[in-house]
Order: sequence, then structure tokens, then C-alpha cells
Amino acid sequence: MPKLHPLAFATLTLPLLLAACGSASTPVATAGDLVDLTLNSGLTSVTSQGLKAQGLPTNGTVSAVTFIKVNVKDAHGNLVTFDGSNVYKPGGTQTFITLSNTNPTAKLLLPRGTYSFENIGKASNGGQFLAYGQDNSVDLSPKNPSVNLTLHTLINAANSTLIPKLPTTYVNTTDKLDLRLAVKTPSATLDVPLSDYTVTYGSADATVLTSSKLGANVQVGGTTTQTSVSVDATVNGYVATGAETAAVQDQKVTYTVPLSVTGLNTDATPPTVTLNRVAAATNAAITISGTANDNKAISQVRVFDGSVLIGSTNADDVTAGAKLITFTGTTWSFNWTSGSVIPEITVVASDAAGNESRAGSVDASGQVVSWGKNDRGQTDAPALPVGVTYTAVDGGYSHSLALRSDGQAVAWGYNGDGQTNVPALPAGVIYTAVDGGGLDSLALRSDGQVVAFGNNDDGETNVPALPAGVTYTAVAAGFAHNLALRSDGQIVAWGQNYNNYGAITVPALPAGMTYTAVAASVGDAHSLALRSDGQVVAWGNNNAGQSTVPALPAGMTYTAVSAGSFHSLALRSDGQVVAWGYNGSGETNVPALPAGMTYTAVAGGDHHSVALRSDGQVVAWGNNNEGETNVPALPAGQRYTAVSAGGFHTLAIVQTLPVSDH
Repeated sequence: MPKLHPLAFATLTLPLLLAACGSASTPVATAGDLVDLTLNSGLTSVTSQGLKAQGLPTNGTVSAVTFIKVNVKDAHGNLVTFDGSNVYKPGGTQTFITLSNTNPTAKLLLPRGTYSFENIGKASNGGQFLAYGQDNSVDLSPKNPSVNLTLHTLINAANSTLIPKLPTTYVNTTDKLDLRLAVKTPSATLDVPLSDYTVTYGSADATVLTSSKLGANVQVGGTTTQTSVSVDATVNGYVATGAETAAVQDQKVTYTVPLSVTGLNTDATPPTVTLNRVAAATNAAITISGTANDNKAISQVRVFDGSVLIGSTNADDVTAGAKLITFTGTTWSFNWTSGSVIPEITVVASDAAGNESRAGSVDASGQVVSWGKNDRGQTDAPALPVGVTYTAVDGGYSHSLALRSDGQAVAWGYNGDGQTNVPALPAGVIYTAVDGGGLDSLALRSDGQVVAFGNNDDGETNVPALPAGVTYTAVAAGFAHNLALRSDGQIVAWGQNYNNYGAITVPALPAGMTYTAVAASVGDAHSLALRSDGQVVAWGNNNAGQSTVPALPAGMTYTAVSAGSFHSLALRSDGQVVAWGYNGSGETNVPALPAGMTYTAVAGGDHHSVALRSDGQVVAWGNNNEGETNVPALPAGQRYTAVSAGGFHTLAIVQTLPVSDH
């Protein structure tokens, strides 16, 4: 029987010195022959991190073992007892030493001599038995004041599997199989580290061509009287022999598949293949998954984004840059990062006979839905090119703007002053934000410059120049004045100081404070800003109380702001919306939320308000003379992801959820 490699779980921590300045500790005066010994477990005292992953079975990034019980035995194999404080005491009631992620080391006093340490690793105190080790014949001399405990992960054959890489129903003689071995612990969700077991493969029915700890490639043999073929993986490692004991043993994991010995049957049945809906997202990490099955065996699955191969079960494709597709039963999946356009995914599955099936995912995400007044076409969002979606939207008084996933800005609706004529961009620059005002529009470029276009009777498109090294980071367009947030946390305002209300007179900040967000009223002359301390500042017209910001409860902050014509809205850190100012149409009567729900975004129109809930539903209230609060119902599997309010119209962006989410 092959022996376990002694490398498994080498030293887990550095030896701990027993006294300052490198000097040895002084023996107990009354005993003289006692040694002050330190046991090092390899656990960390940082409880938020748990046990560092160093070879033990892991739950993600940290070990599943968080508790170690140590039995100490003398040179004759007798269990050593202690006084309850880790001090040697013949006949003592303490029979073992404990270490954990909150107490990663232990000091104990023992008479000089030779000892063995039996180490039992568990998921917790009293939890599942997962690891075992022994440190034998340890000589406790002054030169050896510490022991670094050894642990080996336990193997459980009942939880381990040997299965084909691709779904297989039956095989013919001479077929080749790519078998994958997964060696598991007594917890079926945990893998045994490769360093802690050895494996050999054997079969009377097949020839092993290549093998490793991860699996084997075999060629099927068999006889005319056989009905199945079996392959064995003999795994050698530590196996539990009792509640807290273990020994090195062989464990057998077997794969068996039906055998068709004639090999003459014709396969005209194509595979079945499905593709789960792919989320509409650009430059994002995405899991692409589905199912594939066949009456005999799947030979290959390949996934394309448009015409580009991005995933495959074929090793040659993976070498060429595609991601490896993995199977669990008949479910396949792989992780992929999307590009600058919405993915257009197609999956193709084939079997050994050349039969092929395919499935595709068409995602309606990223479209603009708009409702309310449309006398100037302000709710008629332009159609998008294939593969492009909308990522942000904003309503002006009688026009609308949106940002596309390719970094282009589009505008539609009333254009009497050129407010929908979006300027072309220099090469290599894209738009990152848009905002619609009364008769003008603002757009923020990726180089930190603001572009303003439309009516300029009051200087609202005369964007102030920036100091060297400073850029713009956010914009807000008002009725006849505009705001922009600079990278140094200061707000710049320009345009008309309407009726001397002070709409462009930005309040000075307390020392050390910055502004983090801005909003300007489209139909009036007041402004809002969010400070870095979570407080809202309002200035300008206050004839309806729209600039009188409500005080917050203790411990609460504001996280977002929006200005209507004569009212204001803000989102609190607890997910509640606060509204104040003119309420002649009920625009400040914020609807109550269902239990467990919060608001995530707000927007103010002329005399109506709109908010996005955490369940992806849009709520609108206030004036509805133009249908601006009649939120369209969405089909099952869709939700809203962004909202904005124009003068008398409302806009939102739709997302289609993956099938698993609805």
C-alpha cells in the first residue's frame, strides 16, 4: 500500500520564543525539571479571517478547521493530564489542550522528557471531525521550546466521485473517457488538498492511458458478455477510524457506465442544450451556464459571444483563449468578463455521432421606458444599434437625454434651442453622465470636461474654465442656471441668478468638508447639494420651503438629492425618501414602503416625484395631468434599474433578470 507523503501540512507557524531578549525561560522553582512549552496551531488570532488556508480543507479562502484538540502522551503512550490551566498534574481533570482561531497558541508546563501529540481538527468545538495528525517522539529540551502541530485532511470515499468530464449515458468498446476525480472530506462540500493523498487507477474493463490526482483518461475494453464497464480510483490518505481517531488507509471510488458491445447502433438523436438568460452588462464578470445532455454522450460544448468563441470543453480551444467549461451532472458553466457591448450568447452542443443542438439568449435589458407628456416627442427614445443598451437617463423640461453603453450620448424631444444636438466627441473620449435642464443640456466627458449645449440667453452654456489639475465629476442642469461638481469637492455654478434668489451663490463649506453630489431645479431657481458628512445643503428660491432641508434623526445621513420645480427630495441612509417644499399636487407625499423594502433612487419633476424601490419597481406620485405618474407594468422577469423625471414626463431603464432570479 503506498504511503502518504510526509509533506502534508508542514510547519503551520514560526516557533514562538519563550522569553524576551532571546533568553530561555526560568524553570519553576519547586519543580526544576518542568519545561515551558508552546504549541503552535497555525490558526490566526484575527477572528474575522478565521484560519488561514494552508493545506486544510477550505470554505472559499479560509480553512473549515477552526478548533484543534491535542492529546499529549508520554514516552510510554500514557495520556498526560493537567490541572485545568495547562500545567502538568498527575491524575488531573484536564485531559487535553485546546487551540482555536481566537487562541491560536497554547503554553503548557511538562516534565522534561519525550512526548507525542495527537492533533484532532474540527470545524468548531464539538463540530465535524475534519483533520488528524500526530507529532511523535518530541524531545522537550531547552533547545526545543515549541511544537508546530501537524494535521492531515480526512478522506471520505462516500462523498468522493469519479465521473466523466462530459455527461455520458453509455459507451462502446474502444471509446475514450475523460474521468474527473473529486476527493472529498467527511463534509461533502469540502475538497481534500492534492498534497494530502495519493491515488492509483485500475480497471479490468478499460486501459488507463494517462492519470493524475485530478483524474484519468481511459480507453474502454470489455467483452461480448459484459453489460457495463468500471474504473476504480484507489485513494490513499487519512481516514477516520473513530469519533476522534484516524489512520492511513485505502479508499476506493468507482465509476460504472453501461456498455454497448456491438458498437453498430446508429445515433440519430441530437443532444438537448439550454442556456440560462445572460444578464445585460458590459465590462462585468458574468457566469454563463445551462444544461446539456444526450442519449449517449456529449462530446463537446462551445459558447460564442456573437461569432467569437468564449467558452469550450475542448482543451485546444482553451489554449487559444476560450474559458474552460465545467460540468456538474448535466449542468455546465464558466466565468467570463463581458466586453464593451451587451453579450449576444449562443451555445452549441454536439455528440460523438456529430449531432448538434444550439440555444441562444436574447436580452431586452437596457431599453428606455418613458411615459407622460409627449407633445415634443420627449418620451420617444431612439432605437439602439444591435449590442448597445442605455445605461443612464435624464429628463429635461420638454426633452430627454440618455447615455449609451458605448459611451455615446443621445437626446430627443423639443430642440428649439439645440438642446438635443449632442456635440461630437474627440477620438478616445466618451460621455459618462448627462443632465437635462429647462432649455439646455449638460454632458460630462471621460476627460473630466463638461459640454453644454442649447439655450444660452442667460449664459447657461458658458462652462467655467477649471484650474490646472482639476476636473469635473458631476453635472446638474436647472431652469436657467447650471451646476457642476469639481474633483476637489467644490461646486461651480453659472447662468442666471434668477430673480436674485441666489441660485448660483454656492454656500461655503466648513473646513475639511467637500461636496459629493449636486441637483438643480428644472422649472425654478433653487439648488441642492450633498456634503461629504451626509448633510444636504439647499440655496436659492425658498418661497415654498423648497430650500429648507429637514433635520435628520440621530445617526442618519442623506445619500442622494434631486430637485423638482418647487419641491426637493433626498434619499436617507436607511432607504427612506424625504420630500419638502410645494405640495399643491401631492408631490411631497412619499408613499409608504412594504415591510423589508427600501428606496434606492429619487427624482423630481415639475409637480411630480418618482422613486426606485429595492425590488426594482418604480413608484410615482404628485401631478398626473399628463400621465406622468402612470408607471407601466413590466412583464415577469423584468425590473427597473434607473429613473428620472422631466417637466411632465418620466423615464426609466429596464433590466431583464437571469432565469434563476424569477
